[in-house]
Amino acid sequence: AQYDSLQRDWDGIQMQIDRLAGNYGVTPGWGPRRSTVANDDSYSPRNRSSGSSSPLTGTFRIDNSRSERIADVLSGSKVGTSQRQELESKLEAPSEIAISVNGDQVTLASSKASPITFIADGSEKTENSGGSTVRVRATLNGDKLTVTSRGGETVYTITFQVNDSGRTMNVTRRITTDYLTETVFAQRRYTRT
Repeated sequence: AQYDSLQRDWDGIQMQIDRLAGNYGVTPGWGPRRSTVANDDSYSPRNRSSGSSSPLTGTFRIDNSRSERIADVLSGSKVGTSQRQELESKLEAPSEIAISVNGDQVTLASSKASPITFIADGSEKTENSGGSTVRVRATLNGDKLTVTSRGGETVYTITFQVNDSGRTMNVTRRITTDYLTETVFAQRRYTRT
């Protein structure tokens, strides 16, 4: 209880570093930390992803009042109509998300897409989509799931991060592509149902 404020501050710092790292194509390593205190029985590592006890497991509904609007996110971008429509479709958030985590196996479904199951072990997998090669990497670290796809000149990353003891989840979409002068971020807040 006495470290809750410190943990919230650290989580905020990690989010800022994640955003900054994304601008430079770097992935920070937020793996489990080891205690340097002898006989520290109260320590539990952040990577709690084994079994169904993962805080990511559950269903979540979007909270539009605490989420960024896509129009606001794209207001400063100087892109053409077709490029803007492409960005809007990639940044559009589903109204509901369901996640099931069992070890490093993740099943993800939403109100916009059928369930998909994948292994989030940090290894890169190559897929062919519409004649193009796309590299996909999924990483699971405790209360955070990150999926990145790279195809051509476009990098698309989506991060699912639970907060407030699992009561809420931030979903951040990040897009870098050749027609953007900077990386675009859109963050949505979800509440557990």
